[in-house]
Amino acid sequence: MYMEQTESDLLREKEAEGLFDKLEELNEDAPHTLKKVLQQRSGIKIEEFNKLYDLFIKMHLNENEYKGVKAKTKGDILENIIKTITIETKIFDLFDNITNDTNEYDIIIKPSEIANISYNALPKIIYQLIVCECKNYNKPVDVTWVGKFYMLLSMSNIKLGIIFSYEGITGNNDAGWNDAKGLVKKIFLKDGIAIIDISKKELEEIKDGKRLYDVIEEKYNNLVFMTDISKFKKEHIASKKIDEIIDKVNEEVNHYKLKKV
Repeated sequence: MYMEQTESDLLREKEAEGLFDKLEELNEDAPHTLKKVLQQRSGIKIEEFNKLYDLFIKMHLNENEYKGVKAKTKGDILENIIKTITIETKIFDLFDNITNDTNEYDIIIKPSEIANISYNALPKIIYQLIVCECKNYNKPVDVTWVGKFYMLLSMSNIKLGIIFSYEGITGNNDAGWNDAKGLVKKIFLKDGIAIIDISKKELEEIKDGKRLYDVIEEKYNNLVFMTDISKFKKEHIASKKIDEIIDKVNEEVNHYKLKKV
């Protein structure tokens, strides 16, 4: 049923248009000023986040106390943490939400309308679809799970994925090709797909006021830097195993796409 707009509605619509025009003007003429405003106004609901974050940490530090909690319930906590720092801010919108039989969650986010208007004030890396995956384990996420996430990104033609977990992924940034961080570097070198891991360390930084988009940019830049160095290093023999994983993923993705034709 059509409802006629009142004079008040028309006035508010005109005010809203004026605000969007002002945002576009700031984006063009004063992106640094706009960035400061966005940092102040695009934050998380801190009270809600703190409750979820504190429970997330307690459940991992006191496993026996929370032994009876179901895997899905634990997964829901991490999923809600992700929603709090993404789609419940003014910077990201939900694109899609996928669940599967293993109680794993994949949330696909995209830049919001406000983010699109503020293009010059925010990191360019966030202007694409991003798959966020929850891995609520008590140990670092290993090569196998990173390989599966890589397959999901390849099949979806999405170039950026974030693994949220408690301990992060196996390996370190300085050396090693036979762990999860080695696989992440190889994937980026071969296919340009960036997989970023966010653990309790980065979540604590967000709790202290850091914005998720700044964490993503920092992690992405580190990945670019590490892979640039790695191009000039002699690869360890263990990297052959990583190549085999990547080749196997690409083979299975191609097989899947052919079946759909």
